[in-house]
Order: sequence, then structure tokens, then C-alpha cells
Amino acid sequence: MAVLASLGPAESFRRCSYHRCMAIFSAYFDASGHPDETDVLTVAGYVAAVDAWIRFDREWKEILEAEGVSAFHTTEFVSSRGEFVSWRGKGSKKTERRRKFVEKLMSCVQKNCAKFFRASLYIPDFERINKEFLLSETIGRPYAVCSSLVAHSLRLWARDLGVLDTLLYYFEDGDKDKGNFEQIHRAAFGCAPRFLDKSQALAFQAADFNAWKTRTALHESNKTTHTPEIGSNLLRSIAVLENVRKEAGVLNEWSFRTFCERMGIVGR
Repeated sequence: MAVLASLGPAESFRRCSYHRCMAIFSAYFDASGHPDETDVLTVAGYVAAVDAWIRFDREWKEILEAEGVSAFHTTEFVSSRGEFVSWRGKGSKKTERRRKFVEKLMSCVQKNCAKFFRASLYIPDFERINKEFLLSETIGRPYAVCSSLVAHSLRLWARDLGVLDTLLYYFEDGDKDKGNFEQIHRAAFGCAPRFLDKSQALAFQAADFNAWKTRTALHESNKTTHTPEIGSNLLRSIAVLENVRKEAGVLNEWSFRTFCERMGIVGR
């Protein structure tokens, strides 16, 4: 099957119409966090029917163009850099502009996407258990773990719908341990995962926002300065993501230790 994500809207629509009797879905995943630089790594992404992605592309572009933005990069948006440099400041007008902008983007996601899948893990917890057990040799490095989990959940969802044979899913290219993930994916599913450059699919921009927001919230919640008030603010900050059906989880030291003990993972 051709890679629909790389086709233009007209060609994608023609192929979607040709397969109208089939439920063709595609999903796009992005990672936030570097295993050598952060304490949390998150992989998140959305799945939708191909015709819904075509509508998503059109509406997402319209929202960006209305604000004079060519692409939504989360790190630039939150730090007011790049195309968002003029958004810098804490005035009520700029805060309201940001809020409405995010609401419109997330409304576009909610309208067009069927579900999102997300997996996060605390890297220090993984490394701690990995020193005791052959964890990385069994399930891979952190990026491979999270990516394999979302792929597994997505494939189960597609299988239950009877559309696994027509499912396409992509991971944003360039993350560390990509090769490790390829090995784990081949061993688990008998095929290689597909990768695309972020510029090849607007859906990666939505996935990036989801992954970044989640990773940041988990990082902040793990600080020694964490308080119930901060926790409430963090929950409010990610509430904008929660209007789409989801499967999400967080792996910590207890999760990894329990897995190793129950599965009989060999100690070092």
C-alpha cells in the first residue's frame, strides 16, 4: 500500500474514495524528551481515518495561517521563539491569544481524530532497574519501550475494529535509539516500523504538543517542590488534551521491577 501521508490532499482523497468500502486508518507518533538529557520520556500520537486526516490538514493549516504561523513547534510556542517571538509577554491579551490558539488547535484534533495513544516513563527509574536486571536487553531502551507500547496498543485497537491489515502508522524520524526500536518492533510484530520527517505530516505537530505537555507535567510533578496546588495546575494544563479518547500510561520503578519479577527477567 502506498504511503498516504506523503501524498497531496487531492491524491489522498482519490485513493480514499477508491477504498471507500474499507476502513483505512493512519496514525502519527512523536517523542518528547531525550534519554541523556531529561528524566521523563513520552511518546504520543493520534489515529484517524485517512479522509479525516485530509480534513485535519486543511483546518490545522487555516488556524495557523490566521495567526501568521507556518508550522506549530511546541518548544517555540511555549518559549515565544521563532515565529512566536511576537507572542512574548504575560499581558492578558497575549495570554488570551495563546489560550484561544491552543483551544482551536485542540478542537481540530478532537473533531478529526479517533483516539490517541501515549506512553511515558521515568528514565532514572528505568536505569535503576536496568542495573539489576537485563531489562534493556529484553524490552529495549526507553524510546523503544514507549514506542513499542503505543504501537502495541494501536494495533490491538485496529485489530478489534478489523482494520489492522489496512492500518498505517508512522514515527517522527531522528530520535535516539531508533535502531533499537526497529529491532524490538520487528521481533514483536514481524515488520519494521515506518518513519517520516516531521515536515511530511501535519499530524506530527499535534503529536508533539501532546507528548511535550505530558512529559513536562510528569517532570514537574516529580520535583521535590511539588505541592497539591502545583498538581492541580498541572492537571489543568493537560486537560486540553483529554477531550479525545485515549490509552495512556506511565511506567515507573514499581512497574519495571514488577515486570522483571513476574516475567522472570534474568538479573545482572
